[in-house]
Amino acid sequence: MALEHLGVISQGDKGRSLCIHYSLFCVDTDPETRKPSAEVTQKAPQKSQPAPVPAKPLPRSKGEEELARMIRQLFKNRPKGIWAARLPAEFKARFKEEFPSYAKDKLQFWPDIVRTDSSNGPIIYFPVQEPAEDTPTRQDPPKPTQNSNGDHQPNQFLTKMMNKFQHTKTMSITIQGHGKEEEEEEEPEQQSSLKSVVNVVIRPAELPAVGTKLQVFVSHFESPDCFYVHPKDCVVDNIQRIMTELYKDTWISPPPSYSPGTCCAAQYTADDSWCRAVLTHQTGGTAGQGQDCYFVQYVDFGNSEFVGKKRIQRLVVRAVQHPAQALPCQLHMVRSNSTWSQAAKDRFQELTREDVELTMTVAAAAEDRCVVHLMLPDGEDLADRLAREQLLPLSMPEAVPLPDEQFLQVLVVDCNNTTEVVVRISEESYRTELKEFVREMTEYYNSKPRPALDTVLEGNIYAAFEATEGVWCRVQAVDVEDDMVKCYFLDFGDTDVLTVNSLRLLAPCFSTQPVQVIKVQLAGLQDFSTDPEVLSKLFDLVAGKNCFAEIEERGPVPVVTFYDTGTDEDVNVNEVCLSVVDARDLAPTVPGIGERLEGNVQFVDSSGLIYFTSPGPGLDKLEELMASADQQTSVTETEVNNPEVGKIYYSCFTQVRMKRGKEGKNDGMIKCSFPSHISQDECWYRAEVTALLPDDKVSVRYIDFGNTETVAKNSLRSLQSNPQLACLPPQALRCRLSDLPPEGGEWTSVGTNVLSCLCKEGDEDMICTIQPVHEPTQDGREFEFIFR
Repeated sequence: MALEHLGVISQGDKGRSLCIHYSLFCVDTDPETRKPSAEVTQKAPQKSQPAPVPAKPLPRSKGEEELARMIRQLFKNRPKGIWAARLPAEFKARFKEEFPSYAKDKLQFWPDIVRTDSSNGPIIYFPVQEPAEDTPTRQDPPKPTQNSNGDHQPNQFLTKMMNKFQHTKTMSITIQGHGKEEEEEEEPEQQSSLKSVVNVVIRPAELPAVGTKLQVFVSHFESPDCFYVHPKDCVVDNIQRIMTELYKDTWISPPPSYSPGTCCAAQYTADDSWCRAVLTHQTGGTAGQGQDCYFVQYVDFGNSEFVGKKRIQRLVVRAVQHPAQALPCQLHMVRSNSTWSQAAKDRFQELTREDVELTMTVAAAAEDRCVVHLMLPDGEDLADRLAREQLLPLSMPEAVPLPDEQFLQVLVVDCNNTTEVVVRISEESYRTELKEFVREMTEYYNSKPRPALDTVLEGNIYAAFEATEGVWCRVQAVDVEDDMVKCYFLDFGDTDVLTVNSLRLLAPCFSTQPVQVIKVQLAGLQDFSTDPEVLSKLFDLVAGKNCFAEIEERGPVPVVTFYDTGTDEDVNVNEVCLSVVDARDLAPTVPGIGERLEGNVQFVDSSGLIYFTSPGPGLDKLEELMASADQQTSVTETEVNNPEVGKIYYSCFTQVRMKRGKEGKNDGMIKCSFPSHISQDECWYRAEVTALLPDDKVSVRYIDFGNTETVAKNSLRSLQSNPQLACLPPQALRCRLSDLPPEGGEWTSVGTNVLSCLCKEGDEDMICTIQPVHEPTQDGREFEFIFR
């Protein structure tokens, strides 16, 4: 057994210098075949040299110490090092912050963090292993002795090391350096087993920096968001010449492993040429004569295919002098992972066939590819050409970044779902930015007439003229029917139906601006996303209004709580909407057909409708809320300027019609079933506006008692300060006597008075019983019952 040389520099007769960093331990049980590999080294060292002692690092400040810690962490899983040119990008991708400009100058004085190698031109940084707590003093290994046959006899140190690593099968070597290319020296047959375990690594493609402009040819195309290019000055032809010399009509050896990520030489099926490749995965099937089949990607071209095991060989050192030549790219302003039409793919390949020289400008750097502009020979941007032909769906712009503040002032644009409420940030800076963007779009489309569209595709983004404001906006086609298109305005959140000829292709320069609306979900209301009562209340409170949103949880769809600050007291909109859910158990009892319900008649109107209340939790809650001194004093002093028909407000009842119930009696009925001289005790009751009248008057009905009156508009107050009372269902059931009055008829005043007297209207001591004989009919908010 023998321990091969560590850190060898092999020099050829013609001046070639190749630096190989590796640690290889080889088990060989046959002493006659135990010889050093000619590929790894030409001559064993005659004398062991003491290892160089790393320079002592300069003292670091607290900030530099933190930077050193981050750099050490970045290099933790990068044993093959990082190119100096790539270090800032790698640092930003990992830690989401810019690499300090002074850091590169500092690295050469931090030998305990990274090791710098520039022997072959470009600088590469390699990680330095952190020293253990108790690092033993390094000693030179004992020299091996020779036996009478000239073979090395391992001493005790070597025996221990070889026993420790006797199961080592492979190694990775990083080839660094330049030099003249020479023919490979012939290898003795005894060395083939050693060479078969060496895994030679191809360096990844060197992606150009952002802003770089190159002349390129497309080498392989999969889709507009995944294709490969060759720079005009690439050395792929030279690499192919070397591969042909090395592998044509020659079998070297299998690769050291068939696991994914292994670099190899693979024979391309179409023309039997040998190319550099990397194994990605095994298909599990067979090819040809029953041999295993593997999937490989040709790193110098970008294409992939399945090849048989016999068409895969080990890469030799000479084949990895250059990095991968195919640069992975994505067209600027296209959606990643999109489903592309075959027409779009065919057109892209037609415009970028392999003999067409293109001008490529790097616009951004993605994780593993360049995001680029491609200019056609006629000077037109390829993305513009495909967009003009409606073959390229432009990427959906990202939403405007959410500010760091906890409270935001927002305009609620759409609230048809509690988990997808559309809002627009209404802070001054955001309004200014949106206004400027719309102005630029309008100037662009007004400056030169753009051709109308013949067809519009659902899901695509267009420019649309908004006639009301006279501006151009970005829209997404949601639904297309004949020549009408339902459009969603990306920056405003609303929808409208437009004609096809009112749309234009969106210029790519306007497709990257973040959309100015965001979707949020309401905290605590996610389970009631489509509840009609909750959504109705939410619409009444915030639709089209400015309010404050408290960020409860950040994420793709932030969770927020809305606050209406338009009243004297801030109203928690989420709590009000939840009160609607809680109030469902407080609705008055509705008896079934044939069932009996006891209660009191509160009011009889001229049409014969009888307003009936029955004891229950809703009536108890109403009594509690109406009797509360806090409730009565919390009524805002702000008048309702524009009352709406169908909405419920506070109203002060002024008529004298009823007596109070007896104060000492408590049998579960409401104490003040109908107020008397309410204006004297300054009590407010819930009233629904039924009509708007001249002279700033309104007609109202008190929903918990049934009586009506006409009041001045300025006597109404908002219920928003008391969400529990606002959401409590009306407590009076609307009933009608069976078969009375005749259909289409009205009760006379005499008949109404007689019925009122019989039922002792408003007298809580008079207990009546109703028994429905038909299913209730829907009439507005309440039901009508036929009873005897």
